[in-house]
Amino acid sequence: MNSESNRRGTRRFPCLSMAVVIELPSRRKHSCVLKDISSGGARLVGHRLDHVQRELLLVCPPIRDPIACHVAWRKTNMIGVTFHSSLPIEDGEPEAAPMGEARAPIAH
Repeated sequence: MNSESNRRGTRRFPCLSMAVVIELPSRRKHSCVLKDISSGGARLVGHRLDHVQRELLLVCPPIRDPIACHVAWRKTNMIGVTFHSSLPIEDGEPEAAPMGEARAPIAH
């Protein structure tokens, strides 16, 4: 294991899924790719993604509801986010919404 995975403390799972981050409080949306995910955070890649605000919502198909998170690190066109609440990820598969199920509205 490298020092980065030891520092993280949770197992990362490779993923290649389209996602959207929504900046808070401005609500600007940015398309991106979810590259990997753990119960505590994710790595996202997208054009100028390293310029987004610190507080975000992450919306991606494998996960039922938008996830509140904040930017933990930034690199060119890439960010790492930390989730405000842990996700129940087992064997690399986040809990997915059944087909056709509507997402709950975002409360603020």
